[in-house]
Amino acid sequence: MKNLLYLIILISAGLVIQGCGDSEDFSPDRKLLQGDWKGQIVGENSEFMLNISGGKFNIAAVDSDVWYKGTFVLNEKATPKQIDFLIDDCFIEQYKGTTTEAIYKIEKGIFSFASYEPGTLTRPADFNASDGSVAFNFSRR
Repeated sequence: MKNLLYLIILISAGLVIQGCGDSEDFSPDRKLLQGDWKGQIVGENSEFMLNISGGKFNIAAVDSDVWYKGTFVLNEKATPKQIDFLIDDCFIEQYKGTTTEAIYKIEKGIFSFASYEPGTLTRPADFNASDGSVAFNFSRR
């Protein structure tokens, strides 16, 4: 009986601790984004690899020294949906510690986002990349 009581206490404590996490951890889009992706900048042939694990991202060009690492925050309620990439480390010193404000969508297994240069405090209005923004399309690896 005593062992059963300890087991119930341990299970209950685990449920409480699990429930204390950031509600963002359980968002549908965040779950969909987890894992490895490959993609490119729209209109270019350069290939990029993207890894998303928890709230962290790592994106790198396959054939050049372009790379970014950091964390991200989603706003799934905005239209279009928003993602902020907080850059912890990258290949350009001046971008370290900046934020890239982007829009994103996940449709038919494709993760797309569009943004301006890191540190620009505005988001593109669409995914067309006709206003100086850059748009990416990624599919599962």
